[in-house]
Amino acid sequence: MKVKNFRSCNELFNHVLDGHIIAVVAAEYNVHSWQEVRQILTEQNWRIAIKDIREKKSNLQEVGQLREAKDKDRDILYENALLFLQHGLMYRDFCNAMRFGDSGRVIHCLVYFALWFQGSGLSNYAWEIMHMVACVRHAWSEEMVEFWKNNCLLNPSGSPKGFMAFDYLCEHFVREYKDRMPTDTSPAKDRHHREINSPQLMTFREARERMLKESGAIHYYMHSSVVDPTLDVRTVTEHLITRDVFSPHRGRTGFSDKAAADLHEVGTGKMYSGQPAADYKLKVITSMGVSDRAAEDEMETEQEPDYDNDDDLIDFVEQS
Repeated sequence: MKVKNFRSCNELFNHVLDGHIIAVVAAEYNVHSWQEVRQILTEQNWRIAIKDIREKKSNLQEVGQLREAKDKDRDILYENALLFLQHGLMYRDFCNAMRFGDSGRVIHCLVYFALWFQGSGLSNYAWEIMHMVACVRHAWSEEMVEFWKNNCLLNPSGSPKGFMAFDYLCEHFVREYKDRMPTDTSPAKDRHHREINSPQLMTFREARERMLKESGAIHYYMHSSVVDPTLDVRTVTEHLITRDVFSPHRGRTGFSDKAAADLHEVGTGKMYSGQPAADYKLKVITSMGVSDRAAEDEMETEQEPDYDNDDDLIDFVEQS
């Protein structure tokens, strides 16, 4: 399914993720209701609980190891909930890193995404993120990497949490562009709007802010009020606590017997095969003007490494 309204889907995703976070805390304290969770968080040092949960639930190989057991011994509901928690927290860390302008954390998350998208079937994202990681980690000079870190995000508002990606800002430009389009459009007016007005959208914004300040006019907030998500999060949390999803039960299934895709396990398997790295290298060589046949001949003539043990293979894959 394709997402048509990103903001609404993103809010829903985060509400469900909040419910999973509270539910795993409830399982750590062995409480069984929303009210008990609220009560115990006021009495206990929940930071210690978070630290313990991180040590227990942050192993990205855990679900893959659990799925090696026989079907009758598996807990599919627990596996799916743990996968959602792990992947969701990485996504939230990525969003927070962009929001606060931490480009170093952005790169850290992209390394995981480069692996996960190999198992997603979304080849364009898999290719672009792998190319981005290869450039930052291997191809670019240190000066280029620092330049990218300092310019991959921008902050038009000046707020400490107002950083955003360029395409996100472009959405604001498109909205402003559409708001300023004349209703009685004509070829001449459309050309003037695109070539003269549109490049000055940020100038118009600064002029509007300046006029409001100089005239002392009331500056109404331009965003809608934030809806309190407590009811939605509570509904998700109570449902998860009732099902006791974060306590493994032998032989339990979820709402169906279908196990969610473990992107980390599938992506790791594909990367270990060496095919994604080989395809990427072939594209890089051909992009430099070398014919496809010559590029393939060059790759075939390279001496393949002799792996004496699994550690040598792992080192080779990490270098690739």
